Amino acid sequence: MLSKAAFNALLKTLEEPPLDVLFILATTETEKVPVTILSRCQHFGLKRLSVNDISEHLIKISKLEKINLDQECSMMIARSAEGSVRDALSLLDNVFARGNNITKDLVKDVLCIEDFSNILQLFKFICGAEVEKALKSVEKFYIDGCSFELIARDLLDITYQVTRIKCSNTIDDNSLTDYELEEYRNFAKFLDMDVLIRMYEFMEKYFSELSNAFDQKKSFEMTVMRLCYIILLPSPFESEKNKLPKDDLFESDLDNTKKKEKSINEEEKKIEKKLAL
Repeated sequence: MLSKAAFNALLKTLEEPPLDVLFILATTETEKVPVTILSRCQHFGLKRLSVNDISEHLIKISKLEKINLDQECSMMIARSAEGSVRDALSLLDNVFARGNNITKDLVKDVLCIEDFSNILQLFKFICGAEVEKALKSVEKFYIDGCSFELIARDLLDITYQVTRIKCSNTIDDNSLTDYELEEYRNFAKFLDMDVLIRMYEFMEKYFSELSNAFDQKKSFEMTVMRLCYIILLPSPFESEKNKLPKDDLFESDLDNTKKKEKSINEEEKKIEKKLAL
């Protein structure tokens, strides 16, 4: 970014620009540009691109560079770019620096990420309260050298997307692939809304502790075990459903009392008949 003095010097040029010069100012921090400069410029906000569009663009570039990049690898890079073509190209350069033979394992190693299908599998184990399988997945992530903070971010995002689909059954997010949308819809079919809300709240709370954790692996494992336990807990709605209202309880006690009195009266009558005989 330019200093304040540099912006002031540029201001005069922008007010009276040469006829054969076109100034293009590109920034991701518009708020840092002085108002005097902004008021003299036309604004064009660039939107995030979908994962599929970025993936196709990366494959096109790799063909021009005569480097073999398959669809799966390009999708992994595109997803990590989060809608930014510039970030995607930077990541692609890092991958190209490792050689011309681009493989799925190489991309995972360069980006320090895990295959998204494995993260979806972990989410499935958590939703099914399958603690042993979930911990085995965490152990695999640890051996592969994956970032637990990135995995936690993905789990939070999965929970959010499934909740959105549960609400409206549609979602407008260009960063999602067709495969991810299909998986999210499957989760939305069997997960109740109150369970999703609880999961997101607890994930937000527990995963925030990762950055300050003495041992991230143990902290992440404890969070996974907590989440598996939370899934088994009854929701507030289920708890209330199992409770009888106070009026019902009172009526129930009253009925029991009347039955006891009736039984006592019948016994007294039987005794009186025997005495009369």
